[in-house]
Amino acid sequence: MISIETRRILVIDDEPEILNFIEIHLVNAGFEVLKALTGQEALDHVKANHCDLILSDLRLPDVDGVELMQEIHTVLPGVPTIIMTAYGTIENAVDAMRQGAFDYLTKPMAIQDLMFRITKALEFADLQGQVRHLQDALKDTHK
Repeated sequence: MISIETRRILVIDDEPEILNFIEIHLVNAGFEVLKALTGQEALDHVKANHCDLILSDLRLPDVDGVELMQEIHTVLPGVPTIIMTAYGTIENAVDAMRQGAFDYLTKPMAIQDLMFRITKALEFADLQGQVRHLQDALKDTHK
């Protein structure tokens, strides 16, 4: 099981009610939460703060969520991103996953489903970090 006490999640949605709803549940689960209403605000957060996971709406007023995810990945490579949308289609989900999203959720979502997916994304990121660490250790050992 992952430790969530020190994990920081950036939640991006142009609807303040959704941001606040998600924030309450994440904070109650022990996460630190940053919120952004726009893509630009999200990029500002990412440039100033480390984030362990990104939870982003697909449709934002200033940018498409998949495009934003790609920009965020240039600043924080490998950060798991979960895309949310009220306008979900199979095509959107497949496109988001092909372009680097860890997962895709349709709104409205059950909070238990969201928490499960966040846990899985963080566990996957932890495993990737362990693999990188072991690869680096092997490189150092076999120089």
